[in-house]
Amino acid sequence: MPPEADEGALQVIQIADLPPAAQVPAFDAEQVNPSNWTIDCRNASAALGDVRRLPEQWDVRKTANPDKILACRRFHHVIDTAAFHESALRRAATLATLAACGVVVHVIEEDAHLRTLLGPQLYALMRDPAVAEFSEQQREAHSIAMRREALRNHSLRVRARQVLAVAGLEAPPPPTVSVLLATCRPSLVETAMESVAIQTYPHIELVLALHGEGFDHAAIEGIRERLRFPSVQVSVPRSAPLGTVLNEAVAASSGDLITKFDDDDLYGPEHIWDLVLAHEYSGACLVGKAAEYVYLERSNRTIQRFRGGAERLSSELSLAGGAMIISRSDLDAILGWQDIPSGVDKALIDDVAASGRRLYRTHGKGYVLVRHGDSHTWGVDDAYFEEQAQEIRDGRDLAFAGL
Repeated sequence: MPPEADEGALQVIQIADLPPAAQVPAFDAEQVNPSNWTIDCRNASAALGDVRRLPEQWDVRKTANPDKILACRRFHHVIDTAAFHESALRRAATLATLAACGVVVHVIEEDAHLRTLLGPQLYALMRDPAVAEFSEQQREAHSIAMRREALRNHSLRVRARQVLAVAGLEAPPPPTVSVLLATCRPSLVETAMESVAIQTYPHIELVLALHGEGFDHAAIEGIRERLRFPSVQVSVPRSAPLGTVLNEAVAASSGDLITKFDDDDLYGPEHIWDLVLAHEYSGACLVGKAAEYVYLERSNRTIQRFRGGAERLSSELSLAGGAMIISRSDLDAILGWQDIPSGVDKALIDDVAASGRRLYRTHGKGYVLVRHGDSHTWGVDDAYFEEQAQEIRDGRDLAFAGL
């Protein structure tokens, strides 16, 4: 509010005063999101308007109503042109909404104004010329990238922060995420900390829980000093069960949301963003990714399992312990992790379900469970995973897993 304004006066923000992207009508992420998205689709594209308005070179025979999200999802991708829309703002709002729901959108001509409204990343995804040739894996990865951009740039919460910023008012900040990294293996500390350091989510803190002895504290301190975000360190005797270690880490943390990184697993840079967004739009207590992608180090193969079961809300879900997120208040309500030496993540899932709270599984891209056969708290052999494999790739195929 300007200094000369009367106290209590209403400040009016004109739409034209907002940055172009902030002028786009926003969506409610609790209503507009990828819940129940499916990999199954028709092997065909559809136009988002009268096919007769498409340029002659586009031989598209089917039409998809942009108001019918589920129907749009069933197509491999939908095709859009400016001629289908009354205004650029309404067009941008429609396309952002479709993208947030997981619909793969292809914009067929250059439009600099649309790029400004949608944002360069989302627009570039919609302009990808290879969309028509996408395999099932590529289509899912593209859908995930689109929904991620739409959700973090065009939801009502984001738009409210943008409007408040223009008004010179302080907006409630996005939640801070405390990353619990508990490890008893000195040789893995540096790599594990790097997995946290590369995260693109801007509001995180690292809680490093050193479980036992043998750590190079000088080297660890050097890494912590180079981090762009705050970090704290706790040391817990090796005799303490893992659940106790995690609870000690929680006690030292300050974030609104709590997640755990396993020291031997692999994480893409958007991993925490994915969990935060899913926690927001699902309304679930415990949100996570399944161990959909697994790297078997001994046989040097990457497998995929559980394909097609993501973006689901349930009281019974298989979530990976190294890829879950929960609010501090919910974790406190179920009394934290059980003080047991192994199976702590399964126990947490069971405690959440037993309390009547809901679980949500988001997509599995950007997280790889690594099985090296050495000191796993989950004691199953490689054959367990191989029997479940729906697709197998030679080597450590990180692109396959969305890293």
